[in-house]
This record gives sequence, C-alpha cells and structure tokens, in this order.
Amino acid sequence: MRNISQQESGFTLIEMLASITILSIISFGFIALFVHASKTTQTSGDIIHADYVAQTEMEKLYQYSTESSVQDTISLLESDGYQLLNNTEMTYQLGKSTENDYIRLKMVKDQSVTDFWMVSVQVFNNQNESTIQATLEAGYVWCIERFDHACSKISEG
Repeated sequence: MRNISQQESGFTLIEMLASITILSIISFGFIALFVHASKTTQTSGDIIHADYVAQTEMEKLYQYSTESSVQDTISLLESDGYQLLNNTEMTYQLGKSTENDYIRLKMVKDQSVTDFWMVSVQVFNNQNESTIQATLEAGYVWCIERFDHACSKISEG
C-alpha cells in the first residue's frame, strides 16, 4: 500500500467552490455596471438627438420669421408635414410625427410688442408623447411688412 503523506499541497473542493463563488459575485457586479453604462449612453444619445431636432426646427422658424408673415409660416409648416392642432388669433399649436420623434410647436403673440411672438419647440419620443426629451424657446419678431418679398426692418427709435 501506498503511504499518504500529510504534506501534499493543492486546493480542496471547498476552497475551489468558494473562489468560484467570490469571482462570480464580482463578475456580476461588473456586468451590472456595464449594462447601466450602456443604458446611460443610449439615453444621452436620445437627448442629444432630440436637442438637434429642436434646434433644427427653431432655426427653420427663425428663417421663416425673417422671410414671411405668420400666416405664410403656418402654411410653410403645414407643407412640411405639420398639422395645425390649435388656432386662435394669438396662438398657434402645430404637431408633426417623424420616424423617431413627435415635434410640437407653439407660437404665442405678445400683446405688448408689435409682431413679437414667443416660440416653443418640444420634442417627444414618438413612442411616449408624455415625456419631453428637449425644449427650446425663443422670441422672434415676424415680418412687419412685405416689400418685394423682403421684410422691412424695425426702426430703432
């Protein structure tokens, strides 16, 4: 028979199971961290996209304010896919669905300044129109008069 010595080195089954368990717990922590980072990156990308869409629409409205009347601007927006949601003498609300977004424009006339309109652009996730992803607001003076398709400038004075 063979003599079993007490000095053999190696890991026991319990030590191996304990080390695998500890490594698994640590690994799951890192996996959760990577999943959270991925979701955060996706959310940031969605917000940046919504900001870009809102800025593009706001620049379009600024361009319209320098070249056309408010009524012509509404017509141009409708030809661009917007639907008139609400219309009063002092307020216009329009909405447009794109592949990924829902865009809502609101134009409110300021009574205290001639032809001054407060404009708001809101961008929603197309799947959930209750959560605003981006909002921009600005005030524009629309064309006062039209001379040869150019708006007159407001005189300082």
